[in-house]
Amino acid sequence: MQGLFGASIGGHSMGQEWGNPVREDHEAIEVQVGALDAIFKVGATPQNRWLALKWIIRSLKPLLEAHLEKEEEILFPALQKLLGVKANAIPFLKEQHQRIRGHMRHLEGLLYNQPIPWEEITNSSQRFVDLLKEHEQKEDHLLLEVLESNLKRTELLKLAESFHQSAQRVA
Repeated sequence: MQGLFGASIGGHSMGQEWGNPVREDHEAIEVQVGALDAIFKVGATPQNRWLALKWIIRSLKPLLEAHLEKEEEILFPALQKLLGVKANAIPFLKEQHQRIRGHMRHLEGLLYNQPIPWEEITNSSQRFVDLLKEHEQKEDHLLLEVLESNLKRTELLKLAESFHQSAQRVA
């Protein structure tokens, strides 16, 4: 699968069963981020653009937060257990999660400024989309491929099941 974020989980040899819960999360986020990116490319009135952005941010925020939490609670500990002190990717990915959350809060806050700062919203939205693309690429390489290469199939399926159960608790 080649989505908005470029090289995604389906792009390498990860088994369908293990990758599906993570892929489904990424696809749901990609739809919202794609809408965020597209809103600046269509000829909408400022009021319609503001309403669309507000809806997109409100829809994206809980999806993104739930996904980041699942990674932090399920995938990061699996990588830590696997690599121990060599798991130096975890602090980097956690820092990216904090940056993503910060960008989301900033973008959300901009929607309530008057007058609406369209140029800053446009620039912040693009930086946010770029950060998410970068994060998924890094995550794919530093986290998912490492887990897939080093864990047994049964362990991968347990991770997928944990990810899926976590998603059901959130829904």
